[in-house]
Amino acid sequence: MNDLKNNIKFFKLTTLVLLAIILLEILFSKKILNNFCPNPNANLAQKAKPFAETKIEKTFEFPIKKNSKDKFNLKITTAGKIKMVATKNQPMVAKEGEEFLLVYLEIENNLETPVTVDSQNYFRLVSENDKKLAPDFYNGPIQVSPISTKKDQLGFVIKSEQKEFKLLVGEIEGDKETVEFKF
Repeated sequence: MNDLKNNIKFFKLTTLVLLAIILLEILFSKKILNNFCPNPNANLAQKAKPFAETKIEKTFEFPIKKNSKDKFNLKITTAGKIKMVATKNQPMVAKEGEEFLLVYLEIENNLETPVTVDSQNYFRLVSENDKKLAPDFYNGPIQVSPISTKKDQLGFVIKSEQKEFKLLVGEIEGDKETVEFKF
């Protein structure tokens, strides 16, 4: 009986020592790796920041439904050029010679009911050969709570050397207003 108690104590002590050694090994190896290996996400984080931005501050008013008296405001706050975007929670880095143009928006709902807005339907980027390009990246329909503002953004793939831009803003069927900006 005494041998059994000694064996149990020895087993517990051995297990505790092994766990301590494993824990120390994990902590030590991570410290060594962090000292000698740079953060692999540091380069991605740098690419995720806009390297050029311009303020636009232009507001548009649109009916919630065709021929509706109820309206919402769509404001372009800024635009930025960036090397990386996240799509479906995955980073996407621009190809050589390309960048992403992000257009930052605020959707304002002054009504007492929620509004659903699909902002991609209100914007077209005019290409160098006058083609109307739909956004390459967008969030889809966004529900804006009553008496509130929600932020949104749209992304377009552009050539790296492009500095001047024209956005057509308006409903799919109807007049469009041109917003020009440059970096």
